[in-house]
This record gives sequence, structure tokens and C-alpha cells, in this order.
Amino acid sequence: MASSFLASTLTRAAARRLAASTALPRQHARNTVRTLSTALLHSNARLARTALFPAITRPRPSMWVPSAGMKIKTTETASPETEGAAAAEEQANKKESPKRPEQAAEEDGDQGLDLFAQAAKNQKRRDAEAAAGSGGGGPAGTASPGAGEAAKLEDPVEAERQRKWKQAAEEEERKQMAKSGRNVAITMGLIGLGCFIYLGIPDNEEQQPKEGESYFARYHIRAWENLKNLRKTLSSPALEKLLPDALPPPYQRPLTLCIELSDALVHLEWDKSVGWRVATRPGVKQFLANLSRYYEVVIFTSSPGYLAEPVCQALDPHFFYAMYRLYRDHTTLVDGTYVKDLSQLNRDLSKTIILDTNKESFQLQPENGILLKPWLGDRSDRELKRLETFFEELYVFISVYGIQDVRPILNIVNTIDPEDAATAWAMYKQRAREDFAARQLADPSSTASSTSKSSWLSRLLGGGAASQQQQQPLNVIDQIEQLAREEHALADKDAENMKLQMVDMQKQQEEFIKKQMEENKKKGLKLWDYFNGAGAPQPPQQ
Repeated sequence: MASSFLASTLTRAAARRLAASTALPRQHARNTVRTLSTALLHSNARLARTALFPAITRPRPSMWVPSAGMKIKTTETASPETEGAAAAEEQANKKESPKRPEQAAEEDGDQGLDLFAQAAKNQKRRDAEAAAGSGGGGPAGTASPGAGEAAKLEDPVEAERQRKWKQAAEEEERKQMAKSGRNVAITMGLIGLGCFIYLGIPDNEEQQPKEGESYFARYHIRAWENLKNLRKTLSSPALEKLLPDALPPPYQRPLTLCIELSDALVHLEWDKSVGWRVATRPGVKQFLANLSRYYEVVIFTSSPGYLAEPVCQALDPHFFYAMYRLYRDHTTLVDGTYVKDLSQLNRDLSKTIILDTNKESFQLQPENGILLKPWLGDRSDRELKRLETFFEELYVFISVYGIQDVRPILNIVNTIDPEDAATAWAMYKQRAREDFAARQLADPSSTASSTSKSSWLSRLLGGGAASQQQQQPLNVIDQIEQLAREEHALADKDAENMKLQMVDMQKQQEEFIKKQMEENKKKGLKLWDYFNGAGAPQPPQQ
């Protein structure tokens, strides 16, 4: 009994020692020790060797265990005898099966190196093998991806398969494109047929077909006429009369001036950070203020209303300068160009002028138009100031001499220089002075007589001034310029007086408010009394 207990204790101790030295499971080590002891008792060396060596030469677990994508070295050690047996078995395994590159790298490398250094070393080795394999000089058993692809491309069977596959794909794509084209053509044809049927439907007041005219021909004529009417409706202005009837004579200006907004008075730019930005041309407010005294100013622009209306509202919020505003909706579409048809303004064309930066905009009435140089943001521009002088003198010339049609004068200006009306007008005045001087030298009496009959002084002062003018001939152009300067000075004086009146009104208002506040303070009125209207001025007694 004691001997069996002692044998069991020794067996368990030996098993624990064997398990600790060979990293075997404890139960397996215990079985091995029992077999070994039985063999020794029966003097069976073969059984002892069979029981002992498999345990010792069993492949040990790898000293590198995977953890989070890295291999961590374990701290277990083996006895010298166990390491020798394991080395012998590993040599036998090397001879039997070839090693993988990763195993070779793990066995040949220094296991005591840093993990990152070992990984860099393995990566360099793999890169070198890949480069050698792609160059055709790699070791046997290794093949780079580039070499495999090249071999596939060089293979005639694979190349033929790729060519047929590509050809089939292109053919399928062409079939799909043709099918889509047919579907679109059929759809458009059905839509066109439906439109033709709809437009050719006879109206209630349809005329009877002519003799010998077929029903289909009459149907076709109706459809074509309705199509032309539809196109005309879409390309025509929204209103037949763009402006209301003119004011009565005491209030109506003698001339109507239509002015383009974009690049004539202002310049619009688009900025991604702030959106639309608007810059006003130098002298634009003075230009509009002075001309509004003599002309019925109308802002007539080709820009859409949603862009032009805010600009006009900022430029002239109370309609002091321009009485009316017209936008793209009021233009006529002619060959893709937005044309301003002056015949629909409800104004006399003989007293109408249009100022625009695009000659195509007034192509329907070119004799009424004046071309203006577009402005793109140059702050040194003085074009409006020069045109202001031209329009003032033109107004004086027409008013004093009672000219009923402005178009002949505009035709003269456009003939001299169609690009610059101010320069053309200056040249015209210079020619008139030279002609007047030449006629005066040729026949002073006739020149004086004709001048007196047509001079503005004879019309203003009556026949009494005619005899005086016969003795002293006057230069018509000089008189027009002088009167225009006087009108301009009078306009400036009126503007200055208006400014002074506004300042005086503001001062009177401030003094009245201050006086009212002092009176309310003396009365001891509270805030609630102000709400009830106790501090308001009393209405005048009847």
C-alpha cells in the first residue's frame, strides 16, 4: 500500500517536471511517465524509447504567439536535452518539406531584435525578391504579380480571348446606343405628331376650305399658322402698350429718352463670396437728375427683372429720375437677340431717343438710337458727363427752333461718328460755325437776315428784335451753347436751393421736437402719458 502511494506520488512529480520542461499538457506528461516507469520495471528499452522520445521530439509550440497582428516572444525555456531532440526533429522536417519564406525569415532572423526592425528587414527582403522576379532573374519558386500579368498578356490564347471580349463589349454598347436613339426618335416623333394634331384642330370660326383643297392640306395650313402665332406670342412683349398714355401738355416732357441699365449706368459682377456686386458709373446720378428736367427718362434694359429691379430700387428708390422701368419681359426676341421695339412704347417715335450699349438692341428703329460705350468699372470714365452736355444742347436746339422730328439730327450725328455721339456733336457744331462764318463773309446782309429770322431771340422776343438782329448777326451754335449753359446753371442753382430747403426743414423739425420735449417735461408727463397721446400737438381749431 505504501509502495503504491509512493509510486503514484513520484509519477505525479515526474509528470509535472516533464510538463514544465517540454510544455506538454499535464495529463499527457503523466501518461508518458507511467509508460516509461512500466518499461523500466520490465526492462523493455524499446517501450521506454517509444514513450520518451515522442514526448521530447514532439514539435514545441512556437515561441512567437500572435497578438494584435504582431508576434510576441514567449519567456518559456527548454532543457538542453529537449532542445537537442527538437533540433534533430526540425532538421528532419527541413529535409522532408520545403520551408515557406515567412518561416525562413523567422528562423534565420535574430529573434532578439526589435519587432519593428525585424518587420522592416522582412519587408526589404520581400521587395528585393519582387524586383528580382519582375526582372526575370528571381529565384525558383517565386513569381511576382507583374511577371504573371506579362505572361498572361504574352499568351496568344489569353490575348485572343481579351480581344473577343472587348469586341463583344463594344458591339453591345453600340446596340444599346442605337436602341436608345430609336426610342428617343420615336418619342419625339409621337410628340411632334401630337402637336400637329392639336395645332390643326379647327376653331369655331374656321373658314370653309377652298374649292379643290383637301382636308389634309387645310389641316396642315391651320397647324402651321397656329405654330407661327405661338412663336410670335412667345417672342413678343407681355403688353401691347409698354407705357401708359402721356401726361397732359403742362406736365409732359417734350422728349422721351430710353436708357440701358447694364454696362451703361451700372456694372454687375458675380462674386462667389458675396453674390452680385453693383458698381455705378461715375456721374450717373447727376446725369439722370439733369436730364430728368428735360426728358421723360425710361430705364429700358435687356436684363431680367429679378436682377435689374433691385438695382433700380437702390439707384432711384422714389422714381425721381426715371418715371418708368422696363425689363427683358418687355423686349422682342429676334434671331436670339432681345430687341427693344420702340413702336410699342405708346410714344411718338419722332420725339423718342434710345441710348444703348448694343446696336442690335434697337435694330428695329436704328434712326432713333445712340450708341454708348459700355462701362466695365473704370473710375476715370467721363462719358456720361460728355453726353449730358450733348443732350442738354439737343433739347435747347429742338425746343427753341421748334423742331418736330429728332431723327434727322440723330442721323447727322450717327453719320459723323456712330461710336461717339458727343464727339460727333462737337464736330457738327464746328462745321456749323465754319459754314456760318463763310456765309457771313460772302453776304453779310443775307446772313444777318436769315439769322434773325431763325434765331431763338426772334422767337422769344418777337419781331421787335428782328431789326436789331439784322444789324448784328448771331451765331446760332454759340447761342445754343450759351442757353444750354444757362439752363445747366439754373438747374444747379435749383438743386442747391432744394438742398438748403431740405436742411432748413430738418432744422425746423429738430427745433420743434426739442421745444415739444421741453414743454412736456415742464408738464411732468410720464411715459404712459406719451403712449396715451398726451404730449402730441393739438390740432388746429376751426
